[in-house]
Amino acid sequence: MNAGRIALAAAVALLACTLQAARAQDMSAANFAPLREAAVADESAWRDWHSGVLLAAFGPIYQAAFAECSAGATMADAQPFSFVLVIGPDGAVQRLGADRNTRIWQCMRGKFAFARLPAPPKAPYHLLMHQRFREPPPSVAPDTPR
Repeated sequence: MNAGRIALAAAVALLACTLQAARAQDMSAANFAPLREAAVADESAWRDWHSGVLLAAFGPIYQAAFAECSAGATMADAQPFSFVLVIGPDGAVQRLGADRNTRIWQCMRGKFAFARLPAPPKAPYHLLMHQRFREPPPSVAPDTPR
């Protein structure tokens, strides 16, 4: 009887993870402009929450994802990109989009798809971030072949 309940709980947990992954849909670069516009509007309308709450919570998530995803990157991988996370009423990431599909973004979007952020003041809330490289990413040898 206990084994049956454990199996049921495991199945429910697996289903929840699968549904979360499906909710965090990846938007193509062609659909990025409306996401960017919505993010600019959200940041403008909710500036204090954006800078004081959201960025404080997202910073460690972003830093960990960037460190992991840029490890072993080459100069060719260090192409700038911008991305938007669409945050639902419970703080879960519902959708993601980027203006270009780089190797580093492909890795980072997998990390962000399951992120849990503070519940926004309005939903959906769009977070726009710009990834630029002034120097090679950490651990990059300029001429390292992949």
